[in-house]
Amino acid sequence: MISRISSVLFCPTDIDKKNLLNEGIPGNKVYVVGNTVVDALNIILASKGPALPWQGRALTDKKIVITLHRRENWGVPLKRILSSLKKIRDNNRSYKFIVSVHPNPIVKNVVESYLKDEQGFELITPPNYRKFISMLGQSYGVITDSGGIQEEAPSLKIPCLVVREKTERTAGLATDWSMLAGTEEKRIFSGFAWLKDWKIPKGHNPYGDGKSALRIAKIIYEQI
Repeated sequence: MISRISSVLFCPTDIDKKNLLNEGIPGNKVYVVGNTVVDALNIILASKGPALPWQGRALTDKKIVITLHRRENWGVPLKRILSSLKKIRDNNRSYKFIVSVHPNPIVKNVVESYLKDEQGFELITPPNYRKFISMLGQSYGVITDSGGIQEEAPSLKIPCLVVREKTERTAGLATDWSMLAGTEEKRIFSGFAWLKDWKIPKGHNPYGDGKSALRIAKIIYEQI
């Protein structure tokens, strides 16, 4: 409904614009500007305060960040994911898995029952955004069911393994910044093999260059 009544629509990617055009939204109302999350991330990286060193996959210490919280994964899917992660750990002892544990007890209790005191896993309380971005940037990759992290990973030049059955962030999949592994053990194993062998794709960040807000402001100003 919002798309129908809006005078101007701003899309993160060409894929999103195509979706709107397929819905019958007039093309002269739709603009591809990139995603403002990249703007926000760049501001954080450039802001004053404690240093935010990040080197991505150049690091020899192979840390993998994990975040799990999505409602569709509650119950059996979450348990399958956690069980798969333990088996991945068994075959990849050189990696350290840092798990940001969501405070919702439906998630927290299950994660702790599977991973607490497990060798190779470090369970942490979710840090603030600045610390989390630093942690992501110093990692070898991320395993997540989050949406936003799929957009942040390309800016930090790390691979993103998505443990969901579907994702609306398809631009990352199309450009090989992310891989959709689902929640089944076999596919998660294949996904981790992809993450280990991943190389930075050619081309630009599919979610923008950090200048989305400027483009949006300019278009709104010209429309008015």
